[in-house]
Amino acid sequence: MAGDRLPAGCETVLARPGPMVPGYRSAWPTATSKPDPDTTAHTPQTGWRSLLKGAARRLANPADVLADVNRELCRENQTLMFVTLICGILNIKTGEVLYANAGHNPPLLIRKAQKAVFLNPFRALMLGGFTNAEYRTEVLHLEPGDSLFLYTDGVTEARNEDRDFYTAERLQTKLSKLNQASPLETIEA
Repeated sequence: MAGDRLPAGCETVLARPGPMVPGYRSAWPTATSKPDPDTTAHTPQTGWRSLLKGAARRLANPADVLADVNRELCRENQTLMFVTLICGILNIKTGEVLYANAGHNPPLLIRKAQKAVFLNPFRALMLGGFTNAEYRTEVLHLEPGDSLFLYTDGVTEARNEDRDFYTAERLQTKLSKLNQASPLETIEA
Protein backbone atom coordinates (compact mmCIF):
# COMPACT_ATOMS: atom_id res chain seq x y z
CA MET A 1 0.00 0.00 0.00
CA ALA A 2 2.92 2.36 0.61
CA GLY A 3 2.82 5.20 -1.86
CA ASP A 4 -0.63 4.29 -3.16
CA ARG A 5 -3.49 6.74 -3.18
CA LEU A 6 -6.45 6.22 -0.85
CA PRO A 7 -8.91 3.59 -2.08
CA ALA A 8 -12.37 4.74 -3.15
CA GLY A 9 -14.70 5.12 -0.18
CA CYS A 10 -11.95 6.13 2.26
CA GLU A 11 -11.93 9.44 4.03
CA THR A 12 -9.23 11.45 5.81
CA VAL A 13 -10.15 13.71 8.69
CA LEU A 14 -7.94 16.18 10.51
CA ALA A 15 -8.70 16.79 14.17
CA ARG A 16 -10.77 19.74 15.22
CA PRO A 17 -11.32 21.03 18.74
CA GLY A 18 -14.15 19.35 20.60
CA PRO A 19 -16.63 20.79 23.05
CA MET A 20 -15.75 21.85 26.57
CA VAL A 21 -16.42 19.39 29.40
CA PRO A 22 -18.90 21.09 31.80
CA GLY A 23 -17.20 22.04 35.06
CA TYR A 24 -13.69 21.45 33.68
CA ARG A 25 -11.19 23.81 32.10
CA SER A 26 -9.76 22.42 28.87
CA ALA A 27 -6.27 23.05 27.59
CA TRP A 28 -7.55 23.13 23.98
CA PRO A 29 -7.78 26.69 22.64
CA THR A 30 -11.35 27.72 21.89
CA ALA A 31 -13.02 30.92 20.79
CA THR A 32 -13.50 31.88 24.43
CA SER A 33 -10.18 30.72 25.91
CA LYS A 34 -6.53 31.54 25.39
CA PRO A 35 -4.12 28.76 24.42
CA ASP A 36 -2.77 26.93 27.45
CA PRO A 37 1.06 27.11 27.56
CA ASP A 38 1.16 23.33 28.14
CA THR A 39 -0.70 22.72 24.89
CA THR A 40 1.32 25.08 22.74
CA ALA A 41 4.67 24.10 24.28
CA HIS A 42 4.88 20.86 22.32
CA THR A 43 3.48 22.04 19.00
CA PRO A 44 6.22 22.70 16.41
CA GLN A 45 5.88 25.95 14.57
CA THR A 46 6.96 24.29 11.31
CA GLY A 47 3.59 23.73 9.72
CA TRP A 48 3.08 20.11 10.82
CA ARG A 49 -0.55 20.22 9.75
CA SER A 50 0.49 21.08 6.19
CA LEU A 51 3.05 18.27 6.27
CA LEU A 52 0.36 15.87 7.50
CA LYS A 53 -2.11 16.90 4.80
CA GLY A 54 0.50 16.52 2.10
CA ALA A 55 1.65 13.09 3.29
CA ALA A 56 -1.94 11.87 3.74
CA ARG A 57 -2.72 12.80 0.13
CA ARG A 58 0.31 10.87 -1.17
CA LEU A 59 0.41 7.80 1.07
CA ALA A 60 -2.27 5.20 1.85
CA ASN A 61 -0.69 3.67 4.96
CA PRO A 62 -0.99 5.63 8.25
CA ALA A 63 2.41 4.40 9.51
CA ASP A 64 4.02 5.67 6.30
CA VAL A 65 2.26 9.02 6.71
CA LEU A 66 3.58 9.37 10.28
CA ALA A 67 7.11 8.32 9.30
CA ASP A 68 7.13 10.86 6.45
CA VAL A 69 5.92 13.72 8.67
CA ASN A 70 8.32 12.70 11.44
CA ARG A 71 11.34 12.83 9.11
CA GLU A 72 10.35 16.31 7.95
CA LEU A 73 9.76 17.59 11.49
CA CYS A 74 13.10 16.20 12.69
CA ARG A 75 14.97 17.80 9.82
CA GLU A 76 15.17 21.28 11.38
CA ASN A 77 13.94 20.91 14.95
CA GLN A 78 16.51 22.79 17.00
CA THR A 79 13.84 23.70 19.56
CA LEU A 80 13.02 20.02 20.21
CA MET A 81 9.28 20.57 19.84
CA PHE A 82 7.04 17.60 19.07
CA VAL A 83 3.52 16.51 18.13
CA THR A 84 1.47 13.53 19.28
CA LEU A 85 -1.36 12.32 17.07
CA ILE A 86 -3.26 9.39 15.66
CA CYS A 87 -3.46 9.07 11.89
CA GLY A 88 -6.33 7.00 10.55
CA ILE A 89 -8.10 6.06 7.36
CA LEU A 90 -11.74 4.96 7.48
CA ASN A 91 -13.24 2.97 4.63
CA ILE A 92 -16.87 4.08 4.94
CA LYS A 93 -18.06 1.18 2.77
CA THR A 94 -16.49 -1.65 4.80
CA GLY A 95 -15.98 -0.09 8.25
CA GLU A 96 -12.27 -0.92 8.15
CA VAL A 97 -10.06 1.58 9.96
CA LEU A 98 -6.32 1.66 9.39
CA TYR A 99 -4.58 3.74 12.05
CA ALA A 100 -1.20 4.43 13.62
CA ASN A 101 -0.36 6.16 16.89
CA ALA A 102 2.48 8.64 17.36
CA GLY A 103 2.61 8.92 21.15
CA HIS A 104 -1.02 10.00 21.52
CA ASN A 105 -3.70 9.03 24.04
CA PRO A 106 -5.29 5.69 23.14
CA PRO A 107 -8.69 6.00 21.44
CA LEU A 108 -11.82 4.50 22.97
CA LEU A 109 -13.95 2.03 21.02
CA ILE A 110 -17.65 2.29 21.82
CA ARG A 111 -19.74 -0.65 20.63
CA LYS A 112 -23.53 -0.73 21.09
CA ALA A 113 -24.58 -1.99 24.56
CA GLN A 114 -20.97 -2.61 25.65
CA LYS A 115 -18.49 -0.84 27.91
CA ALA A 116 -16.19 1.59 26.11
CA VAL A 117 -12.71 0.08 25.84
CA PHE A 118 -9.33 1.69 25.27
CA LEU A 119 -7.59 0.46 22.16
CA ASN A 120 -4.02 -0.49 22.90
CA PRO A 121 -2.29 0.10 19.61
CA PHE A 122 1.45 0.14 19.30
CA ARG A 123 2.21 3.55 20.80
CA ALA A 124 5.24 4.81 18.94
CA LEU A 125 7.23 7.90 19.72
CA MET A 126 5.85 11.36 19.09
CA LEU A 127 6.55 13.15 15.81
CA GLY A 128 9.58 15.41 15.73
CA GLY A 129 11.62 13.61 18.37
CA PHE A 130 13.70 10.94 16.64
CA THR A 131 14.38 10.64 12.91
CA ASN A 132 14.29 6.84 12.86
CA ALA A 133 11.15 6.36 14.98
CA GLU A 134 9.05 3.44 13.74
CA TYR A 135 5.29 3.50 13.38
CA ARG A 136 2.93 0.56 12.94
CA THR A 137 -0.43 0.48 11.16
CA GLU A 138 -3.19 -1.26 13.14
CA VAL A 139 -6.49 -2.52 11.70
CA LEU A 140 -9.90 -2.16 13.33
CA HIS A 141 -13.32 -3.07 11.96
CA LEU A 142 -16.25 -0.85 12.93
CA GLU A 143 -19.78 -2.26 12.77
CA PRO A 144 -22.85 -0.06 12.17
CA GLY A 145 -23.52 1.83 15.40
CA ASP A 146 -19.91 1.62 16.66
CA SER A 147 -17.97 4.78 17.49
CA LEU A 148 -14.30 5.53 17.82
CA PHE A 149 -13.64 8.33 20.30
CA LEU A 150 -10.43 10.31 19.78
CA TYR A 151 -9.40 12.97 22.26
CA THR A 152 -6.42 15.01 23.44
CA ASP A 153 -4.76 15.04 26.82
CA GLY A 154 -6.55 18.36 27.24
CA VAL A 155 -9.68 16.31 28.04
CA THR A 156 -8.21 13.92 30.60
CA GLU A 157 -5.97 16.61 32.11
CA ALA A 158 -8.73 19.22 32.41
CA ARG A 159 -9.23 20.29 36.02
CA ASN A 160 -12.34 21.29 37.94
CA GLU A 161 -12.52 23.99 40.63
CA ASP A 162 -11.02 21.58 43.19
CA ARG A 163 -8.05 21.03 40.81
CA ASP A 164 -9.08 17.39 40.24
CA PHE A 165 -8.21 15.96 36.83
CA TYR A 166 -11.01 14.68 34.61
CA THR A 167 -8.97 11.41 34.09
CA ALA A 168 -9.05 8.68 31.47
CA GLU A 169 -11.10 6.47 33.80
CA ARG A 170 -13.81 9.12 34.15
CA LEU A 171 -13.89 9.54 30.38
CA GLN A 172 -14.25 5.77 29.89
CA THR A 173 -17.07 5.59 32.44
CA LYS A 174 -18.90 8.51 30.82
CA LEU A 175 -18.59 7.02 27.32
CA SER A 176 -19.70 3.58 28.55
CA LYS A 177 -22.96 5.15 29.75
CA LEU A 178 -23.41 6.68 26.28
CA ASN A 179 -22.98 3.43 24.33
CA GLN A 180 -26.49 3.75 22.84
CA ALA A 181 -26.09 7.42 21.96
CA SER A 182 -25.48 8.90 18.54
CA PRO A 183 -22.14 10.62 17.92
CA LEU A 184 -23.81 14.02 18.24
CA GLU A 185 -25.48 13.01 21.54
CA THR A 186 -22.11 11.76 22.80
CA ILE A 187 -20.38 15.04 21.95
CA GLU A 188 -23.16 17.10 23.54
CA ALA A 189 -23.12 14.99 26.74
